[in-house]
Amino acid sequence: MAEGFDYIEQNQFLDEFDPIAEEDPKQNYSAKGSKRSHHSSIVQEEAQIATRKPSQVEDDGKGRYGGEEEEIYCGRFPHMDLCACDIQCSIALRDINLFEVYNGIFMGPYQSSFKTKQLIEAGVTHILNASCREYTKRHKYFKYLDVQIYDAHTENAKNHFRITNRFIEEGRREGKVLVHSVQGKSRAPTFILAYLIGKERIKLKDGLHTLRQFVQEVEPNEVFMSQLAEYDLEILSKY
Repeated sequence: MAEGFDYIEQNQFLDEFDPIAEEDPKQNYSAKGSKRSHHSSIVQEEAQIATRKPSQVEDDGKGRYGGEEEEIYCGRFPHMDLCACDIQCSIALRDINLFEVYNGIFMGPYQSSFKTKQLIEAGVTHILNASCREYTKRHKYFKYLDVQIYDAHTENAKNHFRITNRFIEEGRREGKVLVHSVQGKSRAPTFILAYLIGKERIKLKDGLHTLRQFVQEVEPNEVFMSQLAEYDLEILSKY
């Protein structure tokens, strides 16, 4: 495990339980080393995969970072002249490091998606947003998939596995992919684990061990864990 990596402690029962509320700036944050139907959700998410591609610039500068975010105040909304986030983006962007938890897959809190230059340099081309938070998308550089799921016991993450597995697979094929939620502890690892189970044939317990080597705080909520366990058995039964 990378030394000293701590995610924000926001809720003692469910991390990321309230995806709308901002984090408490007094809590530790450091890094070293209306619901849609299932059918309409799938259709909309497939449309996102098909249409949301990084903008292509001139052939000799495709995907090249233009330095336009070097002097920004807010990573979430770069056009603003101030940062209204509870945790100032100047602090978050400085303290969050990118962790490649599996070959071609990065995982982190939602602020990791604001590190445009570092993501490009790391080879990231796709970003899976499971935070239910809006922020300025860098479509010039990345392809996005927004998954509308809360970190709550009423949610069924399995409904999204087919789409998220496809998106992560495409990201690894075309470059690398960042998967993030609010804190990167529950929803983000849930979708990475589903990919490891469904595409890489890695058992759930082994996948958890892999992720926790980098981020010890990884802990999908108990309902997501149950759904992952069911998915694990379903995949095992096919082979």
